[in-house]
Amino acid sequence: MRIIACIALLHAGIALAQNSVIAPAEHRRGAEQTFLTYPEWFLVHSPAEYAAYVRDHTPTLFPFFGHIRQFWQGYGAVYSATRKDYPFNFGYHVMVMVIGTSTTAEYALRAAYETLIGRLGELTATHGLTDEDRYAAAVAQDYVDFIRIDPWYEYDFAAKLRGVWRETPLWGPGALRKWERKYALGTEYIVKGVYGWLI
Repeated sequence: MRIIACIALLHAGIALAQNSVIAPAEHRRGAEQTFLTYPEWFLVHSPAEYAAYVRDHTPTLFPFFGHIRQFWQGYGAVYSATRKDYPFNFGYHVMVMVIGTSTTAEYALRAAYETLIGRLGELTATHGLTDEDRYAAAVAQDYVDFIRIDPWYEYDFAAKLRGVWRETPLWGPGALRKWERKYALGTEYIVKGVYGWLI
């Protein structure tokens, strides 16, 4: 419901703004693109929620599937609100579909991994969060700070991969959990780094 109310307010604001346009045509953004930034920015706010959550918790109970559902519901609401009154912005729709599909695949895989392997690893942690859990939380926040300004694919995942091994000890309390986290984080940073490089 909040998405629909926000869209209604945005419609009203755009209608008012169109009556008093002062920017030259080359500096104007289409109204439909303004709407389409909602799902794009959701993919900044979702990692921010994740970063806040993993500061004090392991990621095993994070609602990845809930975030997938929110993204597509938001995109659907935006599409419904713009399809009749505004031109179809093909390029921006394609971009939103690509990042939405990528995030859906990522979140689904992470949810499956954390539900199965992550929870088993968590059972072996004898002293709460491991060094790797705390490292992952710091990286998650650093990533959010980065993508608020720069495109995600420019983030230095290779440096974070090296940090998993250099900044966290190989042995210590909850050794099985430590190794499981090293594997999970290493895999995540490698996949994201390669995908970002390809983009």
